[in-house]
Amino acid sequence: MDKRLANPKAEPRRLRNPRGQGERLREEIMAAAEFLLAESHDTGQLSLRGVAKQAGIAATSVYLHFPDVDHLKVALVERGFTELNVARDAASEKIDDPEEALLVRVRAYCQFALAHPGRYRLMFGPDLPPTLAYDVAMSPTYWALQTLIHSIERCQEKRGARPGNDPVRVATMLWAALHGLVLLRMDRPRFPWPPLDETINELVRRLVGFGAVAGRSC
Repeated sequence: MDKRLANPKAEPRRLRNPRGQGERLREEIMAAAEFLLAESHDTGQLSLRGVAKQAGIAATSVYLHFPDVDHLKVALVERGFTELNVARDAASEKIDDPEEALLVRVRAYCQFALAHPGRYRLMFGPDLPPTLAYDVAMSPTYWALQTLIHSIERCQEKRGARPGNDPVRVATMLWAALHGLVLLRMDRPRFPWPPLDETINELVRRLVGFGAVAGRSC
């Protein structure tokens, strides 16, 4: 005999979602969160209740996939870095010259940031969950910097590094300059900024130490 019939006060057993629906709901939750980030650019205002409202679902449905907002942010950040890596790799896939490859990868980084300002602010901003903080050696931010360091090392191998040009130091300065560049463009969109590609070429030429590769400005 079913124990639930013997005990009418027993809570009904929750039915499992049909195969695939749980993952689909998770995707809908993440899509709603990305929409809110794109709209507000304010990562500090992201909440599970707000995401649930945007997705048109009960807040309890969100908790089944993300127990708190930090878990949701971690998922968004990890996906953001995956997409960023794909974009950079695709941009440099057929390029053998390390200097040109560095330039197109840096351009892809900036273009990704400007196309996804809300997610970019979360990926590199102060609201990054502690488990993904920039100073954690296994964080995606750390590995993104390592990729940039490797690209700069390849350029230095081609031309010969100048004395004192530590690739880690150069990469850190270049990253800081690019980060400032995209944030300023986000925050001051009406300012008469020079073409993005030309600015990137100049930054790389000065900081890494090679001539800018010709490329179409945007």
